[in-house]
Parts: sequence; C-alpha cells; structure tokens
Amino acid sequence: MQVWFGELKLSAGAVRGPDAGPAGPDQLSINSARVLQPKQLIRATNGSSLDRGNETNVVTFACSREHGSVAAAEVFLLEHVLPAGTATLKLLATGEGAERYMADAAYQGGQHSYKGVRTFHSYTFTGGAFVAQAP
Repeated sequence: MQVWFGELKLSAGAVRGPDAGPAGPDQLSINSARVLQPKQLIRATNGSSLDRGNETNVVTFACSREHGSVAAAEVFLLEHVLPAGTATLKLLATGEGAERYMADAAYQGGQHSYKGVRTFHSYTFTGGAFVAQAP
C-alpha cells in the first residue's frame, strides 16, 4: 500500500518485519461515520432513520524507516514536518492497482520517534468520502 498526502509520499522508504510482506504502512485503518437523523413518529411501532450523508473518514497508519546512520535518522525526524492545511489523501493498493482519494484531507496529528537508525511514525488524517477518481 502506498499513501500520499498531496505530493508527499508518506510510505516512501517504509520497512516492515520479515514476515509482513512488501514495504508499506502497518496497521492502516479507516473509520467511517455518517450523520443519521432518527425519525420519531407519534405512535409508530418501529423507528427509522434518515441518512443525511455528511460522510467523514479517519485514516490512521504507522510505518518505520531505516536510515544510513543515527545522525541521518535524527535529521529526518527533525525535518519531517507535514504541511498545514488540506490536500488530497491517496491510498494505492499494492498489486491490484485499486486506488481511492479523499479530497481536502487534513493531517490531524501523529507520533514520531527514533531508535538507532530507525524512525517510527504514526499518522492520523481526517476528511470526507473516498472516491475512485482523482479530484
């Protein structure tokens, strides 16, 4: 899986454990929610809901990168700053070629650390619906 935020490839250089398959993000999850309005009819025997849309998605994932030296890992950690504002979040599946886009995604936050020559990163993005075509 490849993950892009605008022109920044977040999964670039990601490494995984020996049994985890190709390089890419670990623990990728997508949490979706839609706004529903309950219909409360007088003396009704069953309730129902109106789907108001307003879909939101929260994407979280983690990855690690191996660098040539401890100094290079420290520099990468200090310089790895995601841009403020919104951009298109692109998820590209490995092998199958499936891709999805979230327009106007915002970087909500994450955690970044290093140990030796390896840096560890987690990211959280929030946005609207995923679409199959690039916006």
